[in-house]
Amino acid sequence: PQVKAGRCELEGKDVFYRLLKAILGPILKIVYKPWIEGAENIPSEGPAILASNHLAVIDSFFLPLMIEREVVFMGKADYFTGKGVKG
Repeated sequence: PQVKAGRCELEGKDVFYRLLKAILGPILKIVYKPWIEGAENIPSEGPAILASNHLAVIDSFFLPLMIEREVVFMGKADYFTGKGVKG
């Protein structure tokens, strides 16, 4: 992994993120017509905390589509270190 601007990036991660955003973004925007309130308050770089209303799990897909910058979600480590389906 490379460390860039104080965070760890895996090779190809940015390409995959941008590809999904470019392909799925227009489709989801046409089908669901999502909207965002307060986008003008999101800084173009640096740390930021974004809060969505979480009407559904799909909010995790729409939020990154609606803003220009990359969105990274935090998750509890136990969700990724267990065995079987839980891990």
